[in-house]
Order: sequence, then structure tokens, then C-alpha cells
Amino acid sequence: MLKILSYLNIALALTYFLAYLLNSYSFAILGVLLVIVHSAMVIAKLDRENEFTLINYILGGTCLIFAAFLSLWVINVFSAAFVNHYLADVRLYLLLSAPFALSIILAFTLLCLHKK
Repeated sequence: MLKILSYLNIALALTYFLAYLLNSYSFAILGVLLVIVHSAMVIAKLDRENEFTLINYILGGTCLIFAAFLSLWVINVFSAAFVNHYLADVRLYLLLSAPFALSIILAFTLLCLHKK
């Protein structure tokens, strides 16, 4: 399950980057790249059947911080769209960002619960 979720995180990160952050120089690009690197490391560790090291948990924690910021951005966009009655304009952003944040949180949870 963790391996499938890592592949999903990579796909969502690339989609998020291509859809919204292609011309951006912000914290979000660093977070997306961090998610991709962390997910690739998790997949490599699972394929080699190695135990997770401290760096995996540190990168997972920083991905969790990015997921918290992403969740905050989703809440702010949704609340602004709801107040100003233009929810149709941000529907795609919400449908992509919310599952991305949830998958990052779930992946970190599964990483912490993973037993060799």
C-alpha cells in the first residue's frame, strides 16, 4: 500500500507542478520536489527490502509540513471562492490539491507504521 501511495504521490506532484507551478518560484515548487524525492526513496527502499533510516523520516516530516501548508492553501482558496461565489473557477485546483495533501499525510502515516 505504501508503494502504491508513493507512486500516486509522484503522479499527483507532477500533475500539480505542471498544472499550477510551471512558472512559479515559490515554496510550493520546493515542496513538490521534496515529495517526489521522498516518494522515490520510499519506493527504492521497499524494492530493496531495506529498513527505513532517519533520513526517510526527516524527509517525510518535511513533506508533512508541506502537506499542512497545502491544506491551508486549499482552505483559503475554498473559503475565498465560497464567499465570492466563484467556486466553479477553482474546482480543478481543489480536486487536485486536496487529494495530494491527503495522500502525503497518509503516506507519512503508513511510513511510520511500516514494519519490516
